[in-house]
Amino acid sequence: SSTALYAPTTGKWTPPDHLVTLRHAVADSRAITFVYVDRRGSRSERTVEPVGLHFWGLTWSTAAWCRMRQGWRAFRVDRMEEVRVEEPFPALRHGGLEAYLKHVKAEVEADGWARMRGLGQ
Repeated sequence: SSTALYAPTTGKWTPPDHLVTLRHAVADSRAITFVYVDRRGSRSERTVEPVGLHFWGLTWSTAAWCRMRQGWRAFRVDRMEEVRVEEPFPALRHGGLEAYLKHVKAEVEADGWARMRGLGQ
């Protein structure tokens, strides 16, 4: 079963087309591959195991285990291009959303939000 996704739309903001695709990938524990454009404009291809989607007021991000970096990362959804759903992965391989949230809490405690500031930019 899947939870309905309600995303605000205004003249200034509309949800990316692939937001629903990402929601289904999270719900079905399926890896995704995409081209990511960072804030400097650098492009890289990533394959990740997504465990959650988060809305930060004007931006969405996906919480995921990044296979390239072998660690937890958050990716802004509006910076993802060419999103493809891949093979299923074991839902709790890395501890799931709970493990991601513990990781974020540890980073916040260590850096006082310094690493998390880029999510909304």
